[in-house]
Amino acid sequence: MSGLGLSDLDDLALTVRDRNSRSYIGEAIRAYRGGAYRSAIMSTWIAVAYDIISKIRELAGQGDGAAVAFVTNLDAAVADYERGAGGAVQRLQNIENDLLPQALTAFEFLSVQEHSDLERLKADRNRLAATPNLTPSLTQVRSGSSYSTGSMPPRIHTAAR
Repeated sequence: MSGLGLSDLDDLALTVRDRNSRSYIGEAIRAYRGGAYRSAIMSTWIAVAYDIISKIRELAGQGDGAAVAFVTNLDAAVADYERGAGGAVQRLQNIENDLLPQALTAFEFLSVQEHSDLERLKADRNRLAATPNLTPSLTQVRSGSSYSTGSMPPRIHTAAR
């Protein structure tokens, strides 16, 4: 099966260089294995975002101008958030929203296909995190069902990481 590009999730997790990122993806894998598919998607997005930011921080430490500007902006937004400054949440959301395009174009961490896959992960995370998804629709109530991701989207996202 290795010819099909399928790997054990634990083997994939071991390829993650950053210790904290590896811990976060490990949490996503445990959620997936426990059947907590929504949590697996959320945790995978956190691992991806953290890993990209850690790579940008590494570049900033080496003097890359774009990385220094990104880290300076991020750290200022985090400091503003911690002080309760107005607009800080929006700034952090903007940074997160621009993270994948930056990873693709400014830092060239991602291929076009990886960018597309991770945009799908982010879209799934956003859909699951939105408050309306916490309550079933009238159709779901009538049918006795609720929204479910199933096991494949979290597995695909976790493996794509």
